[in-house]
Amino acid sequence: MPNVDLSQLVTAADKAATVQAARAAGVNAERARRLEVGGVLAISGYGSVAVQGRDQDVANMANLGLAAQARIAAMSSAPFQFRAADNVVHVLTPEQMFALWQGSLALVERVYAASWTLKDGASIPADFADDAHWPEMTLDV
Repeated sequence: MPNVDLSQLVTAADKAATVQAARAAGVNAERARRLEVGGVLAISGYGSVAVQGRDQDVANMANLGLAAQARIAAMSSAPFQFRAADNVVHVLTPEQMFALWQGSLALVERVYAASWTLKDGASIPADFADDAHWPEMTLDV
């Protein structure tokens, strides 16, 4: 009679867990991709500005948001020049720059929330990258 090493058996539950772990990693990758692609923010009184979420964009946006706060606090109307994701240069007031920063943060929050909803469900669907599972990447600010 052969010896069977029961520790080497793979159960249906083990297989399902492996699939879900791979899908969770896929959700993380899809979230990162969507953040890098970015979206479009419609700034009240100005118009639409395309934003991205690559690491350098995030750092730049954070610095511009802080600078906008400082100008607003100093009652300075010195404008910002912002080169958008579509390579268009926008001249924004401090208030508009602040709105752009806040809108960018809101887009990030929406994408993270969608990824958490996918990962916290009973089972991550196979089509997790489908647009139906993710927020629209346009926002009025």
